Amino acid sequence: MNQNKWYTDFNKYFNQTKNSIINKHHFESYNDFIEKLSSGEMLTHPYFKLKKKINGKILELEIGDIEIRPYSNFYSPVTPNESRLNNIDYSLEIIIKDMSIKFADTKIIDIKFDKEREFLLSRIPIQVLSNYCNLHINTEKIETIEEYKNELYKNGECINELGGYFIIDGKEKTIISQERLAYNKLYTHGDSSKKYILITEVKSAEMESFTPAKNTYIKLKKMVQKKFKNIDGEIEEIIENKNETNEMDENINDMEDTFEKHKKKDIDKNNICILVSFPGVKEDIPLFIIFRALGYESDKEIYDFVLQDLLPYNSENNNKFDIHNDKYNEFSNFLEYSRLDAIPIMNRISAIEYIYRKLDKQNFNKTEGEKIDLVLDTLYKNFLPHQKNILSKAMYLGYMAFNLLKVHLKYENITNRDTFEYKQIETSGYLLSTLFREYYIKFKNTILNKLISELNLENKTNILEIKSAVDEERLKNLLKSNENIISEGFKRGFKGNWGVRDTQKTLTDLNLNETINRDRYSFNKEGLVQDLLRISYLQTISHLRRIQTPIDSNMKIIGPRRLNATQWGYICPVDTPDGGNSGLIKNMAIGCIISVSNKNAHSTFLNLFEKTRGFISFNNTVKPSLYASHTKIFINGCLIGIYTDDNILEIIEFLKLIKRNNLTINDNTNLNQISIAFNYEYKELYILTDFGRCIRLIYVLQFNEETNKNELVRNSSHDSSSWKELIEGRLTKDEKKKLSEGIKSLNKETIELNKEVLKINQAPIEYIDPQESLYTLICLDENKINERKYKYLELNGKLIFGALPSIIPFMNHNPKTRNLFCMAQAKQSVGIFATNFNKRMDTMGHILHYPQTPMVITKISNNIKYNDMPGGTNVVIAIASYTGYNQEDSIILNKSALDRGLFRSSYYRTYIEYIENEEYFGIPDELNRKTGNNYSYLEENGIIKNNTYITDNDIIIGKMSTNDGNTIDKSITIHHNDFGVVDGIFSGQHSDKSKFCKIRIRMERTPEFADKFGSRHGLKGVVGMLLEHEDMPFTQDGIVPDIIINPHGVPSRMSTGHLLECITGKNCSLLGSFYDASPFENKNELENIIGMMENTGYEQHGNEILYNGYSGEQMTASIFMGVQYYQRMKHMVHDKVQSRDVGPKTVLERQPAKGRAREGGLRLGEMERDSLISHGVSNFLKESYTVRSDNYKCYICKMCGRVGIVNPRKNIYSCKFCNNNYSFDEVRMPYCTKLFIQEMESQFVSMRLVTDKY
Repeated sequence: MNQNKWYTDFNKYFNQTKNSIINKHHFESYNDFIEKLSSGEMLTHPYFKLKKKINGKILELEIGDIEIRPYSNFYSPVTPNESRLNNIDYSLEIIIKDMSIKFADTKIIDIKFDKEREFLLSRIPIQVLSNYCNLHINTEKIETIEEYKNELYKNGECINELGGYFIIDGKEKTIISQERLAYNKLYTHGDSSKKYILITEVKSAEMESFTPAKNTYIKLKKMVQKKFKNIDGEIEEIIENKNETNEMDENINDMEDTFEKHKKKDIDKNNICILVSFPGVKEDIPLFIIFRALGYESDKEIYDFVLQDLLPYNSENNNKFDIHNDKYNEFSNFLEYSRLDAIPIMNRISAIEYIYRKLDKQNFNKTEGEKIDLVLDTLYKNFLPHQKNILSKAMYLGYMAFNLLKVHLKYENITNRDTFEYKQIETSGYLLSTLFREYYIKFKNTILNKLISELNLENKTNILEIKSAVDEERLKNLLKSNENIISEGFKRGFKGNWGVRDTQKTLTDLNLNETINRDRYSFNKEGLVQDLLRISYLQTISHLRRIQTPIDSNMKIIGPRRLNATQWGYICPVDTPDGGNSGLIKNMAIGCIISVSNKNAHSTFLNLFEKTRGFISFNNTVKPSLYASHTKIFINGCLIGIYTDDNILEIIEFLKLIKRNNLTINDNTNLNQISIAFNYEYKELYILTDFGRCIRLIYVLQFNEETNKNELVRNSSHDSSSWKELIEGRLTKDEKKKLSEGIKSLNKETIELNKEVLKINQAPIEYIDPQESLYTLICLDENKINERKYKYLELNGKLIFGALPSIIPFMNHNPKTRNLFCMAQAKQSVGIFATNFNKRMDTMGHILHYPQTPMVITKISNNIKYNDMPGGTNVVIAIASYTGYNQEDSIILNKSALDRGLFRSSYYRTYIEYIENEEYFGIPDELNRKTGNNYSYLEENGIIKNNTYITDNDIIIGKMSTNDGNTIDKSITIHHNDFGVVDGIFSGQHSDKSKFCKIRIRMERTPEFADKFGSRHGLKGVVGMLLEHEDMPFTQDGIVPDIIINPHGVPSRMSTGHLLECITGKNCSLLGSFYDASPFENKNELENIIGMMENTGYEQHGNEILYNGYSGEQMTASIFMGVQYYQRMKHMVHDKVQSRDVGPKTVLERQPAKGRAREGGLRLGEMERDSLISHGVSNFLKESYTVRSDNYKCYICKMCGRVGIVNPRKNIYSCKFCNNNYSFDEVRMPYCTKLFIQEMESQFVSMRLVTDKY
């Protein structure tokens, strides 16, 4: 396969939809959330059926049909840009059409809502460019990209709009994807409290349910217990006798008394016991007692559940297993202590009674039958809820215990929970659904509580009384008064208060009788919602593809931060911030997406296996020993059964073919995103269909029987295939449906019947997740695919990087730190952040006047539209020491190039003002105006004229308020030291009648001294000098560099890529072409570049003879010179400089105000003081510290040296300390010194100033 064929396929991947594929994970998860909501699947789920008990009977509120529609104004649905301009939410409305209330399973009232009096359940923010966004609806039938861009432009949007964010109060908000541990997977780890040796836990959750996850723990604990030894025999013999006779008292206390009647002798043993804990019980419970409570009483059965993998099949006797092996004995010895720990609980009744005593909530008035029902209900709901029946729970419990022992005995390592095999990503749609669930529960709980209290239903005894008390009109008013609960919850969430504060209490009030796993609910997650960063286009891309690990950045832990091998192809190894968040904030690799859930996929695969011969499900009552040495089948972490036949590999291959052809079995979609992995060592098959898994693209290999070699499924016939054919196969929709209907099982005849058709039409590209990668050999080099051990081939090594590193040319020649700095600078570069910048009213924004596409490009930069939204300029640079003003990180700029427009930009700033009560816009009267401000540019409505040049003293919005008949001027000016042209005006009015006005100011920014610039290789620098064109060095051809940088900057940072780009850019400028500098693209890169230089007639290493601009003499050394892509940073000296002559002072200290926003000046600190002293300006320093800032005159008593009370005009001279009333000296000091003296006196420390002159 040609090495560029992968890029052809990858290009199709990026162009599969008109929307940006960058945010596919956000779109798919949000669409899935709204679809589940609109179909009623979420609102009608049993988990959300809220019930309240009244006199022992159930009162229930049921939601009927709902309607989802976009929020609209009087004329049409609101567009995203209208929401931005008007500072409103871009949202959907959920309208309830009918609702009913039941009491004792009898419907007592049924409410219908008409259009005149609709009931709004909630407003949910719309994700821009999702299926429910107006932009998507308006452009859904458009086929060409050009028409799509034109439609976006007509709607006031950027033609390269990314989407995937929300608009709240006119501000763009993004939900950061959250990383968490996956559900239904075993984690074995140590115990930080040192109470236990090891702990194996599982976060158990039903995948096709909305119920919260519940943790089940199996713990290994070293215990010193006293056991009793009978004079006539060992304890084991007594227990065996009891098992044989099966004679036990029903009461545990009687059993313990019987046990203590034996003549006993204390024996101390170091017992390593296995204990179990789960939600609903307050203490650890011995392993054997849990098994007995599940109905498995004999020791042999329990041993078989735990050690079934160590029972090798004995072919000589089909009914027996060979248990006499060393490994079995080694493991069973540890179980022996756990068996003794369960004495004397030897049957199911006594085990249930034991567990009942350990429950969190006990009621001693319950009958024996009620106690049993309560314990069994707790075991069913809280103990491994993802396993559906008793046998499957027992099998999984044994599986957990065996894994715990394997780690303890060093057969396995402790689980590394930082590997991506154990990770799930919560994207915006899932996080919104959890937030909606919390507030939906709160809404129903509030309605029922108020209904009971206001109608006094607790005192009603029968249905007729309750039915007569519930009035429809009164109920509608009650609902109407509480319809904002969910909407306000979303509002709070997008303002940073994510989650219901009283979630734990709310869920407890619902009598769920369970301990809530915090990661299933929001619980005020910090940093989850952030303002979308819009400084540059690249920064927006990076922000939308960010993944956050919810760990405090101040925690000194390394594991979650460290780069992990399982992140290959899923997480960018370079794109992470420095500092405390290093490794905690990650970015997705460019070829990675996040899987979405498949409705009923779990049950679909379960049905396929249950109808397959050789599969034994846990619905059958069979001995656990029959499961030994056979393949365990897991679906979404749920152990569903055992496959006993030897053709498991054929079944796996057939399942892979189903995946590659994306068959719609039982109307399932996205089956091409499922995961199928086989653990050869332990004979375990894992099938994952859940959401939140990182998946990536990879080529499929197949074995050719004729040539006895591997070959790519992708061949020349796929060159013209669409992306859908490349990822879903060539079968048509009808053909897939017909094939799917015939696949009812995984029997051999079904496989033989469909295998060839699926194999011929299979997709050449497949999605795989980290678990599949772990158990599959993937070839990195196409030349080695012939080896049969490989199953897949990497598309290309470049796809392991994120969007930002992918734009760095020659990235593989730079150290990681330089690439990391480059990404930080790219996010801050000035360019084109959106093509609709002139239609937006952003708080601030930078636009580069003449941005250019880089001549040295990468393949991915074109895919992410960076070449269409550039953030820099191609400039001629020279690497030389010149005039001494470019030392260290300083650079010299050609002033004439700046005069021609190089790096010139516009800075936009928007000012907004609202009108509250008793306020209005207008021109104040002259008597009420602020002093020192210019009101001449205001029009009659109080708004400044458009295209007016203004300074910081000019009023831009005239605003007044009245108070007791007095008019107060509240007019607005721009920030101190700002100036510019009024570029845009927008006035509006909200639904609450409040008015507002937005003024956009445009300021032209020409590069000046101390502005910051940087290349794409992390070489940043500030302007040290602006040099005239005639003073710059020049070549024999008259070429003058635009920038001169210091030669020490490159070798000290080892940025070889910087030099390569410079010399390659020189070639491109001469040849009029672009050069692909993607990482790992060309093996003989340096030789090719040198050859290009020689072909163009230049020195092969890029050096040139330059002449001094001052003297015209030839410079003594050859100068490295070429063309580089440079970026202007947002860090400009105009935004940071603080200088003033006069201005406001602080009230307390009487010193100049601090901070640029307060018209403050720069503080003279210790370093400034030392610098001024070194320059010999000590008198200036003294004046600055004592006179110009807060000069103060006071009088010092000559007798005691304290500050006296003196007023010469009134002839008052007094010292309260020494009664002096005539002898004082006038002293000048800073006012803060006087404050310091008084502060010390308040602490009983008296300072005395000596004023005598010696």
